[in-house]
Amino acid sequence: MHGVIGPGGMVARGHAAAGVDLGEAGLQVDELGAHRCGGRPVVGGGPGQLGREAQGGRTVLEAPVSVLSPWLDQQVESIDAVVAALDAQEGRRVIKTHTPLDGLPREPGVTYVCVGRDPHDMAGSMVDHQANIDMERVLALRERAVGNDDLADFGPTPGPPPDPEVRLREWVRENPPYSLSSLQRCLHHWHTFWVVADDPAIGMFHYVDLVEDWVAEVGRIAVLLGLPPDPARDAAVADAVAFSRMQARASDYAPNAVVGMWHDDTAFFRAARRDGAFTPDLEADYEAIVAAQVPPALAAWVHGGRGAVAT
Repeated sequence: MHGVIGPGGMVARGHAAAGVDLGEAGLQVDELGAHRCGGRPVVGGGPGQLGREAQGGRTVLEAPVSVLSPWLDQQVESIDAVVAALDAQEGRRVIKTHTPLDGLPREPGVTYVCVGRDPHDMAGSMVDHQANIDMERVLALRERAVGNDDLADFGPTPGPPPDPEVRLREWVRENPPYSLSSLQRCLHHWHTFWVVADDPAIGMFHYVDLVEDWVAEVGRIAVLLGLPPDPARDAAVADAVAFSRMQARASDYAPNAVVGMWHDDTAFFRAARRDGAFTPDLEADYEAIVAAQVPPALAAWVHGGRGAVAT
C-alpha cells in the first residue's frame, strides 16, 4: 500500500493513490495502519482532515479517515462523489490505494508513499481480514457505485476456503482468485517503488521502523513533504496514531468502516499471529518465491526495514 499527496486544489479523476500531509494550517493525522500489500501506514494532514485543537494542543479527527482519505480502487463510492468530496477539502488531498506504482499516473506535485511489512505477518492479517470482511456488503456498494457487470469478464470467482491454513498456503504459493492480495503481488508492489526510490517524490516506509520509532518516521514523512523540522509536531502525530488509539476508535480509523464493510471494526486492529503456521515446506517455498522475484536488498528491507538494508 502506498500513498499520494497532491498540492492544494489538485484532484485528478482516475488517480488511485494515498498520501500524507502535515499541512501549514495545523497538525493533522491520517491512518497509520498496516494490512495487505505494503500495509499502508500513512500520516496525513491539511485543513479539513486532522487539526490541532485550539486548546490543549491535541490532534483530533474531524471526520472518519475513510471520508478524509478515500480508497479509490475499492469502488464503494462513485468517482463523482469522491472527487466532489476531495474538491471540498482544503490543502493537500490524501488518497488511499492498493495499486502498485506502475498502475498509477505520475503527476508533478504529487508525493507517493509506499509502506512495507514482513509478508509473514501480512499473511496472518489477510487470513483475519478475509474472515472479517462483509463481501456481500462490499459487492452491494460496488453495484450501486459503479456496477458489477464487469466482474463477469473474470468468470465465476470462488470464495476463500474456510480453512485458514489453506488460505495461508494459497496466499504464499499462488495468486488466489478470491483475493487481490498474495505474496507475489505484494513483492511486485514494493518493487515498483524500489526501482525509483531515489526519486524525491517517492517515500518508502516500513512497519518495523514505524513501530520502533514512530516519531523519527513521522519526521521522515515531514521531510519528504518539504516541511521544516518540528520535533513537537512529530511527537504529537506519532502519539495520535498509536495502535491503541486507533483500536479504541476503530469505526473512525478502519478502512471504509463508514460504509459497513467489516463484520467487526475493532477486529481490524489486531496483531497478526503466525502461530507456527509457516511449516518448513511452506517457508522453503516462501523463500524461493522471494529470491526469484526481488533483489536481495529489497528482500532485506521487506523483512526488516531500513536497518536491515544498512547492515
